[in-house]
Amino acid sequence: MADNKGLLVLLGIGAAAVAVWYATKAKAVVAIGEKVLAKNAFASISTYLTQAWVQRGSTWYAYDPTDPTGSDLTYVQGGEYIQLQVTQDCTLTYSGQGYNISKSLKTGWNTISWK
Repeated sequence: MADNKGLLVLLGIGAAAVAVWYATKAKAVVAIGEKVLAKNAFASISTYLTQAWVQRGSTWYAYDPTDPTGSDLTYVQGGEYIQLQVTQDCTLTYSGQGYNISKSLKTGWNTISWK
């Protein structure tokens, strides 16, 4: 870009996602489509998490922290909305892979965006 305020870089197009990074002065500020393993994404609330759900197309995927190998929600990615059920007020935090997430959750069901 001529104004040097930002740079749009297409990282890849795949069947599962399009990964696009918006970078300003060589620092990534947003990642769309970058996948994070569910067990890593929810690690900060693993003590309180009962279940997590994500809808992709017409299919719902579930993550159960007591049975991660039996869960079909294996990853979350930028731009997705996630339904989380927690047993008490807590804060979901994740930093890495272009994300810096901090979401306050209330006891019961919460809807958050992963971005």
